[in-house]
Amino acid sequence: MDDSRLPAVERACAELVAAGARVTFAAVAQHSGIARSVLYRTQTLRLVVEDFQRRGRDANTISALAAEVANQRLALEALSDIVRKHEEALRQLSKKGRSPG
Repeated sequence: MDDSRLPAVERACAELVAAGARVTFAAVAQHSGIARSVLYRTQTLRLVVEDFQRRGRDANTISALAAEVANQRLALEALSDIVRKHEEALRQLSKKGRSPG
C-alpha cells in the first residue's frame, strides 16, 4: 500500500514522544490531521501508532523486540502482497502490449 499518510503519522508520533506526551490514537489523529477511524482501519498506520505506544511502555525488552519482529513480519507480508499485485498488473500490461489489436 502506497500510503502518503505514513510520514505524517510517524512525525506526529515522534513529536508526541519528544514532547513527553502519551501516544494515543486520539492524540495522533489530532496532531496529524488524520481521522482516528482511518488510523484504526489502515493496518500500516495502526501498526505505527501501536509501535510507538509499545516503545513508550517497554522499550528494549525481549517482549517488545518480539512484538516488533511480529509487526515487521506483518508489514513485510502487506508489502509483499502489494508487490505481487503490482507484478501481476505489469504482466497484464505486458500481455496487452504484445497482443495484436
